[in-house]
Amino acid sequence: MRRHWIILLLILTALPQQLGLAPASAQELRRVRVAVTSPGMTNISLYIADRRGFFKEQQIFNETIVMRSAARQIQALVAGSIDFSAQAPDPLIRAVERGADLTMLSGLANSAAYDLVSDKKFSSIEALRGTTLGVSGINSSSTLLLQKMLAAHGLNYPRDYTLVEVGGTSDRLLAIKTGAIAAGVLNPPISYVAVEQGFKLLGELKNYIPAVQFTALSARRAWAYQNSKLTEDYLIALLRANRYLYESRAGTVAIIRDVFKVQADYAERVYDYWVREKVIPTDGAMTVPGTEVVLDILEELGDFKGKTRPKADKYIDVELLARARRRQ
Repeated sequence: MRRHWIILLLILTALPQQLGLAPASAQELRRVRVAVTSPGMTNISLYIADRRGFFKEQQIFNETIVMRSAARQIQALVAGSIDFSAQAPDPLIRAVERGADLTMLSGLANSAAYDLVSDKKFSSIEALRGTTLGVSGINSSSTLLLQKMLAAHGLNYPRDYTLVEVGGTSDRLLAIKTGAIAAGVLNPPISYVAVEQGFKLLGELKNYIPAVQFTALSARRAWAYQNSKLTEDYLIALLRANRYLYESRAGTVAIIRDVFKVQADYAERVYDYWVREKVIPTDGAMTVPGTEVVLDILEELGDFKGKTRPKADKYIDVELLARARRRQ
């Protein structure tokens, strides 16, 4: 009798594996590729979800790929060489208008959290007339917002200054240091480090355009629905990361220090700013009014010439995020 019980136990132990029902700990993680322009506070939720194990809890192995322009990210997304992209809305909007089947799934940074920093010899924005400024992409949202900021001080592009593409925040700071550019927009806490090193803070973008959808998580619409469980799981991990940011100051500061390799006081300053301004939405929602601001800027640039300017909801999918919220 005892021998029969042992045989039965062995059968029951092997049965889940035979049926493909191995326990979660034994299942292979699903690889997901997400692109960012550069590691930044505007995509810090990705790094929190990774460092705190929220992706792994959802059986996801997240691979973050740094691409130096939002346009390249969109090209990779359309080609299917990445699964998600964390980038500004405007390159996605332009791609959709050209026929790409892309959509924004979740807000990652819902305000313009960038500082304009220059070489110390420039005492004001007006002093930048006739200089060269560095940007991540000529037509990126941060560049469009920078142009609005400079226009408020009487500087208009391309008459009064030149723009060159030099990559992400760290690349722009290096270009300022070497004299390749006079100024550039930098993401905190890198902007704090720059000011501490003697560079000049000329202004904050949020003081010129406070409500704007700055960064969003995007995907190919068809792919997101064909892989809806994976997409929802990914969004659940990000939602947990968003909550963690607001609930754990010490833990998030430690992650900021690790990602940006900065001192504790810089990490604490940027954390306090992010929480105070509620830059990251706890519920992951896009800001529709903020996306309308981006569309207004694109319309001013002539993107919708000869046709009615679309509404923000054309580019935003709310269903998959709603499902993720219900499941978390």
